[in-house]
Amino acid sequence: MITQGKWEVRKSGVDHRIIVNNPAKFIASTRTPDDIRGLTMSGEEDEANARLIAAAPELLAACKRTLMAIPHTPINGEDVIFIEQAIAKTEKN
Repeated sequence: MITQGKWEVRKSGVDHRIIVNNPAKFIASTRTPDDIRGLTMSGEEDEANARLIAAAPELLAACKRTLMAIPHTPINGEDVIFIEQAIAKTEKN
């Protein structure tokens, strides 16, 4: 089960983004060990990674909704497998 609620990107410091559910729930940081050693990624890349992580709950929901619509829509079988594998990565099986 993932943390429920809207995940957001919040800037912390100069280029460090934090993903939060609300002010009380820390989800993740895009800061890496290289950042700590001074080998930082670009601020643009850091922010893009943070936005991708923050979108994870909606992306998962979109994949699940797509799978439900497949019986009514022609789709390539390989695409179905790809979506199922992506969903499986998020769920404990």
